[in-house]
Amino acid sequence: MKKFLMAAMTATIALGCAFTSFAAEPVYFNDFESGADDATIVGSGAIETDKDENFGKVFHNNVTGDTTARSNYLVLPEGVLSHSAESKQLTIQFWVNKGTAENYFFAPIFSAYAQKDEKNTFPMFILQSRLLAQVNCAGYTDYTKDDCKLGLGEDGEIITDTSWLDDEQWHLYTAVLDNTSLKIYIDGKNVRYWESDGSDAHNQGGLFSNGADLKYVCLGGNQA
Repeated sequence: MKKFLMAAMTATIALGCAFTSFAAEPVYFNDFESGADDATIVGSGAIETDKDENFGKVFHNNVTGDTTARSNYLVLPEGVLSHSAESKQLTIQFWVNKGTAENYFFAPIFSAYAQKDEKNTFPMFILQSRLLAQVNCAGYTDYTKDDCKLGLGEDGEIITDTSWLDDEQWHLYTAVLDNTSLKIYIDGKNVRYWESDGSDAHNQGGLFSNGADLKYVCLGGNQA
């Protein structure tokens, strides 16, 4: 997995396979080659050897096919989102494969909450499978298709569903946030771009001022 940071001050979370290069030290990284390591598997997930040997060990969030909501995911160590308050920059990157998933249109790939409970308490931060996002820290922001502004030259069409995973191949998902923008890339191609002036609470800036409150950080669901 290759990961290149946009700036040395960027706080970064990266999860994926073993081939890794960083322009700066990530806040958190896990390639699963030694198991879950300091992450915790919840539910029917497991560390497996991917059928494509180039990817080595991977986290499969639902081995048994259990469809119970908020049941099968990986919990990252507390504090992985608490380092960006000063820089007001954050990059989250991971490889994702559809695998055996069905009816997952509303399922998040990455989510963070204040604590674990049945209602997923606020504040929260969610990156969805359908390439939308929500930030509910110091004011709720829903990153919808209607609010999306590409404006990045040759970066292509707006994608608003899970069709990018239909080929059942591995894809590199990257979310890049600063105090006035959120950008989502798939395999290096920008498919989502939102911006704000950063002047009110209803923008992604709340993620930086309140990110330290998000102690229950999950890969592979914990919602739908």
